[in-house]
Amino acid sequence: MRKCLLLVPEAVTPFPETQRLLQTACKFFLLSAGYVVQIIISYDDTIVDEHPARGWHDTQVRIPDTRMRSMKLLFIAHAMTLACLPIIPPAVWAQGSSVVPTRLEPAQLRMLLDSVRRKYDLPALGIAVFTKDSLLGLAVVGVRRIGNSTPASARDLFHIGSDTKAMTAGLLGLLVDRGKLRWESRLDEIFPELKPSMRPEYRDMIVRELLTHRSGIVPNPTVSFIDATPLATPREQRDAFMRWIVRQPLASPRGSYAYANSNYIIAGAIAERLFNGDYEHLLIAELLAPLGITTAGFGDPGRADAVDQPWGHRIFWLGFRRAVSPGLAAGNSPVYGSAGRLHLSLSDWARWGQAVIRAARGEQSPWSPATGKSLVTPMANDTRAFASAFGWGVGRRTWAGPTGRVLSHKGSNGRWYAVAWLAPDTNFGLLVVTNQGGEKAAQATGAAAAGIIRMSRP
Repeated sequence: MRKCLLLVPEAVTPFPETQRLLQTACKFFLLSAGYVVQIIISYDDTIVDEHPARGWHDTQVRIPDTRMRSMKLLFIAHAMTLACLPIIPPAVWAQGSSVVPTRLEPAQLRMLLDSVRRKYDLPALGIAVFTKDSLLGLAVVGVRRIGNSTPASARDLFHIGSDTKAMTAGLLGLLVDRGKLRWESRLDEIFPELKPSMRPEYRDMIVRELLTHRSGIVPNPTVSFIDATPLATPREQRDAFMRWIVRQPLASPRGSYAYANSNYIIAGAIAERLFNGDYEHLLIAELLAPLGITTAGFGDPGRADAVDQPWGHRIFWLGFRRAVSPGLAAGNSPVYGSAGRLHLSLSDWARWGQAVIRAARGEQSPWSPATGKSLVTPMANDTRAFASAFGWGVGRRTWAGPTGRVLSHKGSNGRWYAVAWLAPDTNFGLLVVTNQGGEKAAQATGAAAAGIIRMSRP
């Protein structure tokens, strides 16, 4: 029996139903041709050249990551793709060698970044490469804002979107170590005053379900708490969110993976309840500042009346791009703080990455060894190519040493894009940021990461 890997891009197109139909059609075509089919979701198509299933298959088929704006063109392109899909001759995915953490010259980094930035037409692009205790290289190229010649610098602040989630989980980890929280703590225990209004499915919902996106709750708030309570603090908005969310029906089956910002808004509210403080202050004071992180803040960085920091850039239909001035309207509302509103410098984000690497290796970190391990370990029954830990996807890459273990996550509010890759067992991490959202930003950060991995292989 011949075996085939069907490679499917993870990123959602403007027409996900069409993408799923194409996936189904390709699988049917391969089954009809006598293949046993295994579907692999590509977490990052640029640098995913291996998978735990490598060597299992005789043949590969890759579905293109199509993002055409026209439904008609998308349909035609998918039909042509299905008719002409290349069947790659029997081969295993390129395995390569493990990275060897090596100090990288600033000129090397700038040359790589500038070529990638120009190819994908980005305002600015930055990267940091590090081990658990040293910075191997850091560079930022480009400009802070399109239409303004002010150069971006290595000290600039970048919005990291949903990469905030791992930090929120880390903040809850401190509560676990202090005996104030368990990963199995129930919502009706943490918020007893809400129990009478909770739907039954929320009462026994535990923290672990929230942090691994297995709660089934609605992905995002469907009402605006900032509009309803314009003078409310972020904490008061999250209190209002809690009163709202526990009355909402589940959006997906509980226990199955479904990514949801709402999970981490609840996590922020849990931190506020048990620490008795505002999340935005708690994250910095309790977790980040002790690591030496001094540049962290929330929302888009900088001022609206000056180009003192990079501005985010939004891509509209037909590729039109607009710089978005900082301010409350520039990104997600404050209720999302614990799910994805943090900004900081690349060097400070690297300090966070170093702490996570040490925790994943069982070394000294802000958490006990047991809690540090919990933060980066997915549930045993999560068999996806990238299983969900607490704010991290956990997968395998051949460049990541003998075990191949990598932690990764990406974040974007549509105006910025950030991606993190950590390989704890080979003591290596890299972070890539840009001040633009959209498809080109995703491709560029992947290409930059791939370039660093190639440079770091012997």
